[in-house]
Amino acid sequence: MAGRACPATTHILGNLRANSQIFVLNRNSVLFGSTAQVHAAAWVQASWAL
Repeated sequence: MAGRACPATTHILGNLRANSQIFVLNRNSVLFGSTAQVHAAAWVQASWAL
């Protein structure tokens, strides 16, 4: 799934699960809550746009 987020900070507050890869790109920043978890084969996070 690909999507374009609004021009604000991305907040991950729960669980992200994937059997393959997760890419989170947001030039405004990506923040994780205290209980956030990521379970994936590969994880890429960047604060720049492709």
